[in-house]
Amino acid sequence: MIWKTNSPVGILLFFCWCSMTTAFSLVPRSHGASLAHVMRESIRVSAAVDDSSIESPIVGTVTFWIPSSPQVVSKFGAKSPVGNPLLVDAVQHLAQKVNWMAENRLQVTVVTSEDVSQQQVLETDVLLAMGLSSETDLSSAQNIFQQRYQQRLNRQCQLALDCSSSLPAFVGPYDPQNPSLAAQYIPWSPEASGKRMYERMLDNLQRWTSDEFCYAILLFLNQYSGQTIPWVQHTTEATWEKGPLRNAREFYGIVSKCPDCLLACAQEPSCRECIGVLGSIDARDQVASYRAIVSYESEALKQFSLCIMTKHNVFDCHATIPTFPKVSAVTTWRGKPLTVADGKAILVGHLDDASAPDGSRRTDVSWKVACGANVAYDQFPCQNQLFYPQGSQNMWYDPVFRVQTLDGRDVWCHRHYRVRPQAQQPGVFRLSVLDNGVTSDELWHLVGVADDLSWACFHYAGAASAVGLQYTGGLLCTPDGSLPQRSAFEVAVACLQRAGIAPWELMVVDNDPDSPGALRAGPPPLNVYRSKSQQVQFQF
Repeated sequence: MIWKTNSPVGILLFFCWCSMTTAFSLVPRSHGASLAHVMRESIRVSAAVDDSSIESPIVGTVTFWIPSSPQVVSKFGAKSPVGNPLLVDAVQHLAQKVNWMAENRLQVTVVTSEDVSQQQVLETDVLLAMGLSSETDLSSAQNIFQQRYQQRLNRQCQLALDCSSSLPAFVGPYDPQNPSLAAQYIPWSPEASGKRMYERMLDNLQRWTSDEFCYAILLFLNQYSGQTIPWVQHTTEATWEKGPLRNAREFYGIVSKCPDCLLACAQEPSCRECIGVLGSIDARDQVASYRAIVSYESEALKQFSLCIMTKHNVFDCHATIPTFPKVSAVTTWRGKPLTVADGKAILVGHLDDASAPDGSRRTDVSWKVACGANVAYDQFPCQNQLFYPQGSQNMWYDPVFRVQTLDGRDVWCHRHYRVRPQAQQPGVFRLSVLDNGVTSDELWHLVGVADDLSWACFHYAGAASAVGLQYTGGLLCTPDGSLPQRSAFEVAVACLQRAGIAPWELMVVDNDPDSPGALRAGPPPLNVYRSKSQQVQFQF
């Protein structure tokens, strides 16, 4: 069916359809041991599942196949202050992280050709070969990959990444070496669904970030394991996998419950452009989705998403704050037990405010982000943080950050969070924000801070329930956004590691005020909310 989009009715119908495709967001290794021994004694232990903490059945099994040599460098950490990690170290962390994201419902194993169990690898659901180049490694992997390929099951997939020789791949029912006519021409067929999954997985895996790498694995298991994984369970796009009835129900919900907001958005250029961009990407891709949204922010977009997502939950999405990894806040500061008041003062940090602690530089911001760990939200340039009191108990948090939009502009974006310190948990804070019409709820932990306030580290976990979105991240903050000196940096990184964040996951933030982008954007609007904090009220 072809809709004519040059008439008001055509525009409305086309916009409704596009809107359904949117996602509004948002162990050190012993050098004296052999790598095979390390795999057995370290990786498998670190990735093992604690059955005592599991209420749901195992979703699936994942196997990483890495080189026998421990000196292979990975492609991860391209923007990290510590550079690219060794592949064995990166995969150790990925094995833990993907299990955390799946709520400890995976069995994850890392193998080499020296210690591979043929039966285990033949039966695993997800098999990823990474960085194989030696003749021995490739020969062993080729044998296993070929056996799996010949007896492939719909619940399985296998892919080779950054290997010097190709290995036969498949994803569910889709065979990229010999794609069927159904995969190419019948979009509702299982083969076509597998083809879409194959393309999404490759796209995310080849970005070489931990968030997107784990996301690709979870996408596959959510679709083919027969069980749901909350991290990737929900999507707000119209898909063949949802089926015509559900797509139609969601379409009707948009049109019937939010007609005025829908029409207003269709008539507003930025909102209409945003919908078009979102319609061209995977709605669960947090990186691409959030960049599109911040590129085309408008009041019409905010009201439209507020109506269909927050008020009416048209897509029936639900999400809760992730509970893994388990994170603890720092317990002492300046030689004394950390108190709730201390935690609040540390947030205020270097802001010129009466509530700032001793040692504050009294500047126009509390902190600047030097590097962050979430690829979707923590790598924007010039990230300014303002924390300040709201009454005697609560606080406000205003992040002001620069965005390089999809159409080439440099603009400032800002948010306004309500901060509630947890009375019985010093250094722990609950944050809420209305971001482009969607409410997000976050739990922050102060995981490290220097006595002289030269740096502070935070871990956060959050959820935007109305769009079924879960996320985690970490921040290393300093007064001016520059990295701490080496000794202090190592202490700060150790704090983040205890919160489940590997050093190579951190991405350095561009805080140069004289960069071309910063000059084009102009001065940051730091006091948009603070100057009227007594008048502004939000309902959460």
